[in-house]
Amino acid sequence: MIIFEKEDFFIMTEQHEHASLSRDLAVQLQDQHLKDIKRKKDIFVAIKEHDRGWIDLDVAPLWNDKKLSPYSFIDYPIPIKLAFYRKGIDEVMNQNLFAALLCSIHYVRFFDGMKGDSKIDHFVAKEKNRQEEIMNLIDIDEKEQNASLEMLKYTDSLSLFFCMQEAGVTRENMHDWFKGGIYLGKKKFDVVWKDRHHVILNPFPFKEFFKVTYKYKAVNKRDISTVGILEAYSHTKDEYHTVQIISK
Repeated sequence: MIIFEKEDFFIMTEQHEHASLSRDLAVQLQDQHLKDIKRKKDIFVAIKEHDRGWIDLDVAPLWNDKKLSPYSFIDYPIPIKLAFYRKGIDEVMNQNLFAALLCSIHYVRFFDGMKGDSKIDHFVAKEKNRQEEIMNLIDIDEKEQNASLEMLKYTDSLSLFFCMQEAGVTRENMHDWFKGGIYLGKKKFDVVWKDRHHVILNPFPFKEFFKVTYKYKAVNKRDISTVGILEAYSHTKDEYHTVQIISK
């Protein structure tokens, strides 16, 4: 779950919704940003499905007693998260081997430099075995693989820009993850809200100006205190927000 807090609400976006938004962004990219990727259909599958493991978890959000907020993807308990990461990659593997390879590498990179936790070490080892097995099954071009991973990371980050903060937030109050821009490889893209319904990217990476719509829930804190997070979340109606992406 992707979450940010307001005075009376938690704004909650399911991970798979965010991943679908990532794909909506990816298909609009100029061809020059996809020139090293021949398996375009495969990379779009990877982008859309990369958070598939969160589907079951996000149906029933958990409460973080320490932080007095719902658990987000950032602080979700590691043992549960790892199990569902693996489940999600298994499901992607049933659809598309190259997409599963990209998702596996993408997740393993989350734990770069983290050693000493047996559960993480086991997850990383198993996923590296999976990656080797896939590479033995399909022809992999290293340049294309690296370009595809960068594209997955870029569209993932850009989608999080929409979902992790209030629409229309000023540059000064933007989430720290985005203040320095979003990178596609070594190329930096500045991204900022013009207002609640327009986002500016500079340089502009897309074919044209276009609109995206994403779904979220604004879960009332009073409801959570009365009936608990699970019931409050399940009874909160979906809301939708539409944004046009434009150039400077």
